[in-house]
Order: sequence, then structure tokens, then C-alpha cells
Amino acid sequence: MPTQTVWIDPERLLKHHGVQVFQTYKDDDYDQGARRYTFTLDPQCGEGGSRCEDQPCQHLFDVRELSTWRPPQQPPFCTGANDTPENHAAWNEYFEREQEAIRTAIAAAIERAELTTSAWLPPAQENKANPASVPENESPTSPE
Repeated sequence: MPTQTVWIDPERLLKHHGVQVFQTYKDDDYDQGARRYTFTLDPQCGEGGSRCEDQPCQHLFDVRELSTWRPPQQPPFCTGANDTPENHAAWNEYFEREQEAIRTAIAAAIERAELTTSAWLPPAQENKANPASVPENESPTSPE
């Protein structure tokens, strides 16, 4: 049966000092939901089949790689004795705080000119460790 793909603009996460930041989607498929940590400065540039002429694309970035990223404190993973209603509630609160931390980190990176209207300009890689402990596609109930 034939199918048809229709382009839609990604959701805008925020606009700060004239810089717009947009959501990205798994395989550029809106129905699969927005990525948790990966964003774009150009609504035409997504994770799959980017329409960007710049290769590698300088519009895509992972918020965890920004010098301004400060993740909230994580509660214990929901496994074994920690698999409690209170701990599940703590993770729900964590994800709400994380969304605010993402917006804060992106706004601060824009103010520091690490994110501009045209590109992500990574900071020097010295002393750079990835502070994220939960990969983009994992949940806090994952055993690893």
C-alpha cells in the first residue's frame, strides 16, 4: 500500500536573544516523539537525512555537551529494593527538573555565544567529561 510523508516543522523549544532552538525526533519521525537531549538550531536539520549543506551539520547539538549543562541530582534507579512508589515519584520530579535544566543550559549557552543562529560552537575539549549518566534512549528502570 502506498504511503506519503508530509513535512511538518519541528516544535520550537525556546527562543532566546534571537536564537531559536527546535526539537529533533527519532529518525526525523514526529510520531516517535521528541528526543530528550538532541536539538537543532535549524528546523530543516534533523537527525536523519539532514537537509543541511554543512557536513557535518553544525546545527545539531546534544545539550549534555554544552559547557553550561548542569544536570539535576538523580534519585536511585528503580530496581530491586529501590523499586518503590516514592522512588518512581522522585524520578517524575527529576524529569521535570531536567526539562528546566535543559532550557537553562541552552539559554546560558546562547548568552555565552556557544549557540548562535547559525551554528553550535563547541567549547575547547580539554577538561570535558560527559556528565550524563542516563543515555538518551534509556529509562531509570534500566538495569545498566
